[in-house]
Amino acid sequence: MGECRRTAEQLTPYLDGLLSPTEQQDIERHLGACPPCRRVADEAAGGRTILRERAAPMREAPLPPGLRSRCEALARQHAQPGGWWRRRLIPAFAVAALVLATALAVFSMATRRSDTLLAQQLTLDHIKCFHFFSSPDAPPLDARAAESSLAASYGWNVHVPPSSPSDGIALVGTRRCLYASGTIPHVMYRVNGQNVSLFMLTGVTRRTADLVALGYESRIWSRGATTFVLVAPRSGRIGAIAARYVMEQVD
Repeated sequence: MGECRRTAEQLTPYLDGLLSPTEQQDIERHLGACPPCRRVADEAAGGRTILRERAAPMREAPLPPGLRSRCEALARQHAQPGGWWRRRLIPAFAVAALVLATALAVFSMATRRSDTLLAQQLTLDHIKCFHFFSSPDAPPLDARAAESSLAASYGWNVHVPPSSPSDGIALVGTRRCLYASGTIPHVMYRVNGQNVSLFMLTGVTRRTADLVALGYESRIWSRGATTFVLVAPRSGRIGAIAARYVMEQVD
């Protein structure tokens, strides 16, 4: 597991080709011997493909208010005394910040509008969190304790559907995952031995949708001012069991 965690930490620079040849070979050797990490790497590479496909709209989209002026202010500081590092690095940082913020802003807007992008993003989170932060032998969690933890750690007052032994549903974890420009609760279940995720997007309303993304089923629906996304293996039965139970719980 230690080598898996190190691989996870280096996965982004590995996919971007920024590691040294030795580090690159170490990652490739581990991916060749660890199918779960290889799967995570393949899915992450798919996310980068989405960003490349969105490159043209990203270049054309307007920047968030005030971002350009802040970056230009940083760039102007290179003229002040302070040595070569100011003259060379600060403009580079400003350009990098500008490009990154533009990409994130446009990708966030696209995710808010596209069910497919939303499902792909949350499916990647589902795969990542179960691989790195969950054990098949983990005992079920108490739902009230999970709710208290989410409230204390992140200020989220959300209802966490509890385990249901009669349905083969066990609550096994909670996480915080990125969504658009913020974060959302990620509740993790094991349904008849299969991993299932429930994501809650508070203050968001979307139409009901069922779709397949990256080989997983995603069911999207809204109740009041909250949108729920259930990610399950593409088997039909597991997703149906989990969706029926969770939808009854959140109504």
